[in-house]
Amino acid sequence: MKHDVIIVGAGPAGSSTAYLLASAGMRVLLLDRAEFPRNKLCGGMLSGRSQRLFTEIFGASWSPTIEYIAHGIAIYHRHALLNSLEDARPLHFTSRIVFDAFLVGLAERQGATLRQRARVRGVEPATKTVFLEHGEELRADFVIGADGVLSKVAQSIAPHALDKRRLAFALEIEVPRQAANTDVTIPEIYFGVVNWGY
Repeated sequence: MKHDVIIVGAGPAGSSTAYLLASAGMRVLLLDRAEFPRNKLCGGMLSGRSQRLFTEIFGASWSPTIEYIAHGIAIYHRHALLNSLEDARPLHFTSRIVFDAFLVGLAERQGATLRQRARVRGVEPATKTVFLEHGEELRADFVIGADGVLSKVAQSIAPHALDKRRLAFALEIEVPRQAANTDVTIPEIYFGVVNWGY
């Protein structure tokens, strides 16, 4: 089957795009190499601007995905408090496991077709063909890459654009709030603990 659009990557960008295009009546195929629900590093703190965009795109509430709302932030250098804000605009905390699966579900309900465990090997821009790792070829009028910093779509179009020397290392550990030694009610950002990061 030829689709109007193939979107590679079913994170927030891919799911939002799939939702909008399916709403416009396009035949959308949304591909992701993982199976949902799946975990994803970073992006679990959402601003009020994110909430406004979410509402504009999906016309729905994201309340089922929000675990906690904070109204401030504290910035430290090692253990010394540099500054803190209280009664600020709300910051919404979510788990990407829950949030991304919620968005994918909204896109599917709008008519987008989701294919999970679909690992993309590359894209041929001239023929608008997406090649999956197991050999299958998919075609569409448009191909959209929403597959992150190591995008197979971007590498197929501009193979030397990615400079792997500029990639950063990230580590995320989730601790249940009830297991913490203190009740942290606002996000805390620490500088000076690691070089070139926080």
